[in-house]
Amino acid sequence: MGAKNSACKVLVPPKKKSVYAMLFPRDKEFTVYEKATKEFESITGSKRKNMTKDQFFASQKERFAGMDASLLENIWNAFDSDNNGVMDVDEYRLYVAINSVGSRRQRAIALFGVTDTSNDHALQKEEIQSLMVLVRKFNKKAGMDAPPEETISLSKEELAEVEKQVDAFMKAHDKDGNGNVEFEEFLDGWQDQAFADFNFFDDKSAPLTGTGAKPKEGEKPAQEPAAEEKKEEEPKAEPEPEPEPAAEGEKEKEKKEHHHHHHHKKEKKEGKEDQ
Repeated sequence: MGAKNSACKVLVPPKKKSVYAMLFPRDKEFTVYEKATKEFESITGSKRKNMTKDQFFASQKERFAGMDASLLENIWNAFDSDNNGVMDVDEYRLYVAINSVGSRRQRAIALFGVTDTSNDHALQKEEIQSLMVLVRKFNKKAGMDAPPEETISLSKEELAEVEKQVDAFMKAHDKDGNGNVEFEEFLDGWQDQAFADFNFFDDKSAPLTGTGAKPKEGEKPAQEPAAEEKKEEEPKAEPEPEPEPAAEGEKEKEKKEHHHHHHHKKEKKEGKEDQ
C-alpha cells in the first residue's frame, strides 16, 4: 500500500494559520499558502471538498512524468496523513509548502515517509535502493528538453553505481547493524553525496535550519532567510559618548557657584544676629 506512514507524526498538517507560520517561516506573506488553496479549489471545485486520489494523480502527472507509477502512490500515502483515502485542503497545503518553502530537514522527513513503503518505521536496503534509483531518474529528467513520454530507465552501469551507493549508505548509517536505517539514522545521512543534486523537491536553496537539523561536522548551520534579513536590519549598538570636557566644566562651575551662594547667605545671616 505504500508509506502509511512512519513520518506521519511529523507530517501532521497544520489546521491553524499561526501553526503553519511557525512551521514555514519563509512563507511570511502566506503566498504559498494561498497558492495551494487556489490550486486545491481548481482541482476539487471547492476548498470544502476533499481531493480524490485520481484528482491528485492527474494534477501531478506532468511534474512526475518519467517516474515509476508507484511514486505518486507513495507520495499520496505519505500526505494522506489520516489515511482516510482522500486529501483535504490542509493536507494539500502541507504538500505544497514542504515542496516550495520547507526546510531541507522537512523535505527529508517527507522523503522518508514517501520511501518507507513497508510502513515499519525504517528503511531496508531495497527501499534505499529504490530511492537512489529515483534520484538518478530525476537527475536524468533535469537534463531533458521536454518531459519524457515514457518511464525513464537506467543503464546497467548506472544501476551498478547505485548498488555501490546503497552499500556505502547502509554501511555509514545503519549504526546498529540490524539491516535497517531507522528514522533518526536516515536524518543523519540524507545529506550524503548520493543526494547532493537530488531535485525531488523544487527549491534547492531551502535552508537547513528551522526544524532542528544537525549540520555536518565542520559546517556552520544555515540560517532562515528571515533571520538573515533581521540580522542585517538591526543597527549595531553604538557606545555612549564620553561627556565633553566643556560640559564637565559647566557642571563644576555650577557646583562652585551654588556653594559660594550658600556660604554668602550663611555669612549674611550670622551678621544680622550679631547686630
